[in-house]
Amino acid sequence: MTVLVFPAAARDLRDMSTRHSWLTLAVLCVTLFVGAVDFTVLNLALPAIEADLVVTPSTRGWILDSYPMTVAALLLTVGALADRVDRKRLWLSGLVLFGLSSLLAVFAGSAALLVAARFGQGIGEALLLASTVAILRASFPDPAKRGTAVGLWTASSSLGAACGPVLGGVLIEQFGWRSAFLINVPIVALAAVFGAVLIIRVPPAAHRSWDVPGSLLSIGVLGLLLYTLNHVTANRWPLTAALLLIVLLGIAAFLVRQRKARVPLVRLQVFASGAFGASMLFIVLSFGSYLAFLLLVAQQWQRGGMDPQTAGFGLVPAALANALGSALAPLLVRRWGQRTVTGFALALLVCGLLLFGLAGAAGNYPALVLLGFGAGTVMSVCTDTVLGHAELARSGEIGALQETVFNLGSAVWLAAASALLTRPFTGTAYAAAVLVAVLAGGGFLLWRGSRWRAVQRRRSCSQATSLASASSSRSPNSCSARRSR
Repeated sequence: MTVLVFPAAARDLRDMSTRHSWLTLAVLCVTLFVGAVDFTVLNLALPAIEADLVVTPSTRGWILDSYPMTVAALLLTVGALADRVDRKRLWLSGLVLFGLSSLLAVFAGSAALLVAARFGQGIGEALLLASTVAILRASFPDPAKRGTAVGLWTASSSLGAACGPVLGGVLIEQFGWRSAFLINVPIVALAAVFGAVLIIRVPPAAHRSWDVPGSLLSIGVLGLLLYTLNHVTANRWPLTAALLLIVLLGIAAFLVRQRKARVPLVRLQVFASGAFGASMLFIVLSFGSYLAFLLLVAQQWQRGGMDPQTAGFGLVPAALANALGSALAPLLVRRWGQRTVTGFALALLVCGLLLFGLAGAAGNYPALVLLGFGAGTVMSVCTDTVLGHAELARSGEIGALQETVFNLGSAVWLAAASALLTRPFTGTAYAAAVLVAVLAGGGFLLWRGSRWRAVQRRRSCSQATSLASASSSRSPNSCSARRSR
């Protein structure tokens, strides 16, 4: 496939593999870590915020939800934007907006202003995520190096999400809730300076039209879906059912629009690849179950009398195991292959859930380690598989689609976990283990079936080419025509 680039972009891409690629990765990992921390850093801060500001019950939910909801709702639209503008400038714009919004949260004198700051952080983080994937894809064109980079990048995100409650507990206890936002400002400032120097410009590959109706539909549908999931236990069931019906109608309208649009926001054809579709499913299973059971375990510990800060520190082994799995995944893939490593990691994840069912949550650190290592490995391998389907011209779209799946998967699992907090923990763990095992098996059948069809197509093309050569036909056969296209 030929990718059209501007001359300046071509010069940049030739030098990408030798000019500061690993330093660029370090800057990207730091900003991703900070953004991931802000997903969970306020989980322990609400009592302190309510003591300082006038917070109504409805505002309390928006303080926590506005940031992740904004990120997920905007990702598809911002991913399309990342393929049409200079990715470095978009990354810097997102970083500056995230930093300024964090500073606004530090000086927020009302709950409404704090919610507005969280919305601003969400917009900035969406810009960062979409452009980061494009920069990462361009900075590491070699698949082996990109696999290692994706592993480290995924590890930084996992560490940030898991360290959020720990870091938040320490900062809030020592310096107050505003310090959870203030710490972002110097880190963002330093990242902006180093990013401006190290990150190479990644201009758009070509100018393309914008699917405005598709963008509006994606924002509305994703935002409403996340709101419904995050408030599934607070709203009455008729309202939840009505909202879900609207979401389903919106999804149908979005899919119809993407099939008819001349330049769609999301190319639905990419899901024809079994490896791509299976990887998306495995990301949902691993990341969602990992976050959901961190919440469930922390709640179980606190019900047993453990204070929030101690519970946060107790989750550190899971975070470290998750980061280790993400970092080691590329080495394991080179040794045993993608499907073998993914299957083994999913088996570890299921074993961790079963161990929770057998022994409960109290002091069950082996189950946390199995869960963390398995989820981290799966996320790293599958993220690299997804990025492998993204040519540079549309890497923003594929990256945004992947991050949207991350957020929706976690939202679904967390909503289910919140609804099951009153249920027996061991039964929930068994049910989750069965669900992950069944869906993972279906994913591998999808992956294997797609690989078998590809082999059959190659064989038929080879036979057709041999026959054409034997008959000395001058007309190109269908396989040659397909390859030329």
